[in-house]
Amino acid sequence: MIISLLGAESTGKSTLAAALHHHLHAALAQLPPSPDTPEVRHTGEYLREWCEQHRRTPEAHEQAHIAQVQTERLKHAQPGFAPTDWVVADTTPLMTAVYSEHYFNDSSLYPLARPFHDPKVSARTGGQWPPVTLLLGLDLPWQADGNLRDGPATQLAVDNLLRHRLTEWQVPYHTIYGSGHARVAAALRAVAAHMEQLPDHARPVVVERFNAIKIEALNLYKESDGGEKSFQSSLVCACCDDPASERKLFSGLMTRRAAA
Repeated sequence: MIISLLGAESTGKSTLAAALHHHLHAALAQLPPSPDTPEVRHTGEYLREWCEQHRRTPEAHEQAHIAQVQTERLKHAQPGFAPTDWVVADTTPLMTAVYSEHYFNDSSLYPLARPFHDPKVSARTGGQWPPVTLLLGLDLPWQADGNLRDGPATQLAVDNLLRHRLTEWQVPYHTIYGSGHARVAAALRAVAAHMEQLPDHARPVVVERFNAIKIEALNLYKESDGGEKSFQSSLVCACCDDPASERKLFSGLMTRRAAA
């Protein structure tokens, strides 16, 4: 199962991916030892590495290479895995495809990215479990990062393109909000909610796992500023696919952020 983190610049993808990887390990470690317990791996973002190495952002003709390397990283994370093992992906070729469309009006990289998100395509290419797609919200303060980030306007445009493409492909996704422990806990709950929607024949295999993940999420919520009240609120909205509900949650977050 690939757990993909998507998001515009300055939404905390890399930080959340590392934390999610750590806490999924911690949750599974609470279960009785079993040869069927998933191994969890983490793949880094090649685009960031490329930009740091070259000290600039890529040009149009370099986008395909970056998307291909990210694809190979995800593929190499899976050989030797049991069919039920997991990969936390920071991120997938979809981010490069979106950047290519935004900056260069080039939509040619989307076919490379689609199998990592579309459940139908994933099943045809050998995926055992439907992929989990986490879209990081725009509630964190935007932060500059040298010449690697353009600003809130670009952030919003990229977020819109991501949502448009996921909707066009009919990809179920979870939007993740919050900061610190609360953001990690929301991601954990999204993974657990995804697992609870598996077909009935698969549920006995994973029921202990998604319960362990929810307990790990609860413990993180208790350590966050909102405490257990934040956890109860997340039961209503954090994993909801209703756009109106998400807008209500986002408006509340932005209001509290402005007040602070």
